[in-house]
Order: sequence, then structure tokens, then C-alpha cells
Amino acid sequence: MGSPKLADDSGSQRWYLHPKTGERFLSVTSALGYIAKHGLPDWAARLSAEAAIEAWSRVQEAAQLPPCNAKGMNACGRCRSCVAAWLADRHNVVRDTASSLGSRFHEAVEHQALFGPGGHVDADVEPFLEAYNNWADRAKPQFEATEITVINRRLGYAGTLDAILRFTDDSDLPKPMRHLKNLNILDDYKTGKYVGAPNCWQLNAYRFAEAVLLPDGTEEPMPPIEAGLILHVRPESEGGVRMREAFLTAKNFNTFIYTLRVAQSMMAPLGDSLSRPARFTPQKASV
Repeated sequence: MGSPKLADDSGSQRWYLHPKTGERFLSVTSALGYIAKHGLPDWAARLSAEAAIEAWSRVQEAAQLPPCNAKGMNACGRCRSCVAAWLADRHNVVRDTASSLGSRFHEAVEHQALFGPGGHVDADVEPFLEAYNNWADRAKPQFEATEITVINRRLGYAGTLDAILRFTDDSDLPKPMRHLKNLNILDDYKTGKYVGAPNCWQLNAYRFAEAVLLPDGTEEPMPPIEAGLILHVRPESEGGVRMREAFLTAKNFNTFIYTLRVAQSMMAPLGDSLSRPARFTPQKASV
């Protein structure tokens, strides 16, 4: 089962649009994006500093040039303001590159699950897919569904889960994961450097969705889910893939709901939380 193209990525947040009712559902990942990443400011500053050192001659030249005061295609790319903007944007470039790799890896895994090996794979994705395939040769996952969109109308969110799979008695799993055999497992792939609690909350949001939303707008019951699993794929690590169970509990789901409510409140109109500023009119001096 493929994912319906229901997501709207045109704004700063991702929304899912119901083809029949026109309802909008906030993306699970957009809601979780409101959680502060405590190491992000230091990481972004380090990337900018490293870029400045590597391009020191460019920085020195820019310091001598006045701002061109142009944007986009009209910007000179050499002046003080242009180079400052380039340095400040380093973390966005790295983040978007990592996001693109993760998306293309997901597409490659879905293609294999649906059609078998043989599809085109970009060079930078190949090590990740090779690590995944080495894991799959031993784990022998059986896919029940891939890339399906789920919604929770009551709470107002939606998301696209990576896969629902099963391990059989023939699956070779690490000892701490053998209890997952013969269960319907909600599976999520991660290719970034770190996996943390918000990744667990993401799976809980999918687990407690109310329905599957199909491309034509029809809805089906949510498939039964008995466990959650994160496959952390990092080719440079030992084994290439680390399996981490995501605990699907009421407590973890409630944590996601708290985050969802914060995100919804942050996006609410100004009048929902604060009035517009009121200013005193300057008094005229008496004559």
C-alpha cells in the first residue's frame, strides 16, 4: 500500500489535506519540530565557524566590500552581507542534505519492499541501503504495508508511517529483540546521527491514529499494531543497523499530545493568547 500524496509542504509547517472533506491535519513531524533541539545552536555556530575558516580568503575579501543590498538571483555573492548570509545558512544546507538522503533512502527501501531489488539508487544512498539489506537478509522482515497515511480526526493530526512488518520464527534477531517475532510491528527508519525520545513519540502518534487515509479520500480502520521499532541505519557503525524498540504506551502518547497542543497554540492567531499592543498617545505640551 503506497502513500497518498496528501501532504502540503508549501508553508513552514506540513499539513495533510483530506481529499473528500477538505479537513486539514497537522503533520506529526511538524508538531514534534516545536521541541527545542538543545545542541542545535552550538552545532549551527560550529558549522558557520568551520566554513569561515575554510573560506577565509573569501571572508577577508567580503569584509572590504559594502553590502550590495540585493537578494536572490540579484545578490552579488561576494559582499559583506552576502557572505554573512552564506555563513549563517550552513546549518540549513547540511540539514536539508541529510533530509534529502533520508527521503531517498526511504524511497529505495519502499521500492524494494514492493517490487524487489533492482531500482536506481543514488551513490550517497548506496551505503545505507547496503547496510539495510545486510540486516534484512538476517531479519527477514515480512511487510504488511509501506508508506501509509494515518489520521486522528479527534486530535487534529496526521502522518505517514514507514512500514508495518512482521518477523517470523525464521528471523535472526538480536536476543533483546526476539520477543518481537510474530507481532504486527510499526517500523520507522532513521538515517540521522541520533535517535531520541521524540522518535518514540512519533511512533506513538501513528499507533494511536484513528484511521488510514487513502489517496481517493476513503478511510479504512487502523491496522492492529502490537509493537514499535526504530531501525537506525548508519553504515559507519558496527553492523550498520541498530534496532531500538519504541514503547507504545499511553504515557508516551500523552507526551506527544502535549507537544501537539503546544505546536497548535504556537500557530494560533495572536488574539488567542495576547491582545495587540496598546500605546499611550503622546500628550501635547501645554502652552
